[in-house]
Amino acid sequence: MDLIEQYNRLLTIAETLLKAYQDKVNDIETYKEGLRVIDLCKEWTTNQEITADDIYGTIDSEDGYDIVEFCGLEGISEGESSMWILFTDMVCALCSLAYRMEHHKYVPQVIEGIIFEKIEDFVIFLNGNLKVHENVKECANYFAENVCY
Repeated sequence: MDLIEQYNRLLTIAETLLKAYQDKVNDIETYKEGLRVIDLCKEWTTNQEITADDIYGTIDSEDGYDIVEFCGLEGISEGESSMWILFTDMVCALCSLAYRMEHHKYVPQVIEGIIFEKIEDFVIFLNGNLKVHENVKECANYFAENVCY
């Protein structure tokens, strides 16, 4: 699977995950932010003005309003927390792919621990194992154990 196919498949899975949790997300603003991130990742494929740095800004920004923070919000269920962890993992992988396709020599420290060559395995694993509301935590654990060092 080439880089574009990995990116597109992963983006589709991330969007499906988020939409499946639409009714379970405790804070509608975080859900809207998740949708904005998906739209930004989609736009990256067609808009040359959108860069991997723009995607990265949704993970780690100066204002501190980042998707990585959503898994620890007060009042959310363990299932929702796991969904945000997995969603963030997917966006980190998308960002890593975007940096690779933009031919960056270096990537931000937050995502440099992703083993680029393992992203395809992650996409394949998600395709076979992500059944919404069932294996979300298992998929996040797979990412941590197999895609990161």
